[in-house]
Amino acid sequence: MVMDSIPEETADYIQASSRSGRRHVGLVLAVLASYSLRASSIYHRFVEYHRHLDRLVSPVSVNRFAKFAADRTLPGVFLGVLLGRYGALARTSNYGKRPVAAELLTPAMPSRLPVRFDQNTLNQDVQEAYALGQGVYPRGLELAMNQVLGEHLEGFLFRIRGSQQDRVVDVIQPKAMTSLRDVDVGVRFRPEEDANWQELQWFNSQS
Repeated sequence: MVMDSIPEETADYIQASSRSGRRHVGLVLAVLASYSLRASSIYHRFVEYHRHLDRLVSPVSVNRFAKFAADRTLPGVFLGVLLGRYGALARTSNYGKRPVAAELLTPAMPSRLPVRFDQNTLNQDVQEAYALGQGVYPRGLELAMNQVLGEHLEGFLFRIRGSQQDRVVDVIQPKAMTSLRDVDVGVRFRPEEDANWQELQWFNSQS
């Protein structure tokens, strides 16, 4: 890959250069302008610049306390706690089954499961996943976040206990994110009716 200068934002540089070397060894050649003081600085401190790339990324405006952030992130965090943490403690993957998860998260229900978790424990584990209660963030923000998380978790538990679906992932709404692209609403598209079918196969070869 040949890059005509290095983008102003370090995050853009990382994003663009990471396109190289995905399947095979890659080489990125950055062409730096001699008249640019910034480019000259990068040239003379090329190794140091790349050694500290992660520190040079500008903070983003969206964080865990952003409005509606929990709506998109909590389903994945909840499933991570359920399947990753609780499943590891019980040494089973059956918690992906909705009836088993309902039994696990309802201590009042008769059960033969080796461990059970009430809603308070679930709330605490989710808060820990969000790094809350550690004295890092302002108390007001954490209280508001805890309220939002609690409301969502109650909804998750209600659906898990009352649904007829077989898998937990089919019950939780919205679906857990699998990519940062999931923050946007998908756009459906279809080819024109008279499109050449053979030409459309090119898209399948690129996936």
